[in-house]
Amino acid sequence: MRVENNNPTTNHQGTALLIGVDMASGPDKSIVTVLNRAKYFADKAQSILNKRDDGNTKAIHSMVNSIMTLAMLNDEVLHIFVRYVPHTKEISVRVLDARTDYDNKQTELFTEHVYLDEPQSLDHLKLLEDLLIELVGQAKDKAMGAV
Repeated sequence: MRVENNNPTTNHQGTALLIGVDMASGPDKSIVTVLNRAKYFADKAQSILNKRDDGNTKAIHSMVNSIMTLAMLNDEVLHIFVRYVPHTKEISVRVLDARTDYDNKQTELFTEHVYLDEPQSLDHLKLLEDLLIELVGQAKDKAMGAV
């Protein structure tokens, strides 16, 4: 059975698939076990998302994605490495010149670490993005011979 959610009080429309299981259908309860596990993990994921929703969560995720996009779009002038460390909730950013010889010792142009669970993490991410945009601009100017 499909159920359409066209509630005008919500900002989204969704479709849910409802599955009915007849518990008295026989000794094979494997589908029930699978569904119970799926519900457990869905509930667990929802509780994790709800635990740290101070209003900045989406903004922090968006800013991290923006930094990653910046790294991907400018790899011809800078190599921007973005790493997430889950056990410390840390974003680590390293910047190297695009002409870096990775077989020899590398010289980093910039390194920064932001802990996402700190209250000022969104502000730090904004500053980090601004600095990366500035570094990309300088690298593009240098590549074009303007500097």
